[in-house]
Amino acid sequence: MDFWERLFARAGRRKPEPSAEAKCAEEWDAELASELSETEREQLKKAGCIRKHIYFSGRVQAVGFRYSALCLAKELQLTGWVKNLTDGRVEAELQGQAELVDSFVERISQRGRIVVEFVEEEDRELCYEEGFEVR
Repeated sequence: MDFWERLFARAGRRKPEPSAEAKCAEEWDAELASELSETEREQLKKAGCIRKHIYFSGRVQAVGFRYSALCLAKELQLTGWVKNLTDGRVEAELQGQAELVDSFVERISQRGRIVVEFVEEEDRELCYEEGFEVR
């Protein structure tokens, strides 16, 4: 149950269902986000772009990790997302120039009370994406 569902439940109401138009737009965006032509993928690779799926372990929840990740990703002009996991880790996907993605991983643990003890990284296929979001 997400934050809004809990809030509406406390008030004795249900969270409103998204309109059919909103659902269709989300599906369309999801389709487009994963569709890069082979040529576009090659151009991004030649420009030094990579995409990584990363798990951060340590003191990474309740210390502003996701907000710091959002600010740092915008500063480094990376795209992707970040979210908390129920096991205490934080999961993220980052896309951008290789040295900037590596810089993100190094610099995130130097922010505030964040203590990254272990990082698991896995390469992923490049995809079309705009911006960085907290999930």
